[in-house]
Amino acid sequence: MTRLARLLVLTAGFLAGGLPAPVAWAAWGSVGSLGSVQDKTANKSSMALATAAQLDAGRIGVLCVAVDNNQTTDGDEGAVSGVVDDAGNSWTKAAEFTNGQAGAQAGATASLWYVKAGATLSAGANIMISFTNNTSRDASAATAWAFTVGAGGGATVQTSTTLAVDNADPSSMNLSPPSAEYLWVRCIAGETNSTTALTPTANFTALGGNQTAGGQAATNMAVRGEFRIFTGTSNASDPTWANSDNANVYAALAETAPPAAACPATAGLLVEVAC
Repeated sequence: MTRLARLLVLTAGFLAGGLPAPVAWAAWGSVGSLGSVQDKTANKSSMALATAAQLDAGRIGVLCVAVDNNQTTDGDEGAVSGVVDDAGNSWTKAAEFTNGQAGAQAGATASLWYVKAGATLSAGANIMISFTNNTSRDASAATAWAFTVGAGGGATVQTSTTLAVDNADPSSMNLSPPSAEYLWVRCIAGETNSTTALTPTANFTALGGNQTAGGQAATNMAVRGEFRIFTGTSNASDPTWANSDNANVYAALAETAPPAAACPATAGLLVEVAC
């Protein structure tokens, strides 16, 4: 078909249905806490977080896990091997980091995960967190939060960084992604039984915290975190909390575009439609 013929092709389908509407983008939004959990069962291979609220299909869940370390050096040891929930959603690892402290269970591991729920996870249903090297995973805690994105959109990690802090308050962290709106999330695992609430950085919101108890502080694990929805290329996180050996991961999650709309039917068109 010649270019002229293609440009002169008119359709009853076009007249009846028109072109697809442009995608309406929406900003990140905070929904609220999905709950938290702590568990000091020795040698465990998994831990379940029973949700305190529903995670609707199409929304984004973010999970911060704190667990005893096995690896004795700093780095990603793969302590959390996977996360699934009772609705059948498989969660994706954003980042993980161990503060090794030269000994198994002498430091802490922070692991950050997220999901776009394909199916609604009801309140009271479980988010199941699986661990490697179970003989080292005695103390653990986790907290989760729900967010919204534009219709059909998803989430991906734009960039992340990690930090080990020894016997001190969590220090400042920052990221430098290209300018856009992100969900900036910091996950903190501390070797402590402190019940002190995290004081978030200005303009951040604290994630719900939890911690194990019993015995000396160094035999326990606490989870804390904070987030901010912000457009920019820099966004320092510097919350205030109890001193501890702590592991930190900080990530900027970007909203991903929904799948492209299908091209309209072209039979009988008088105009050429670009798709």
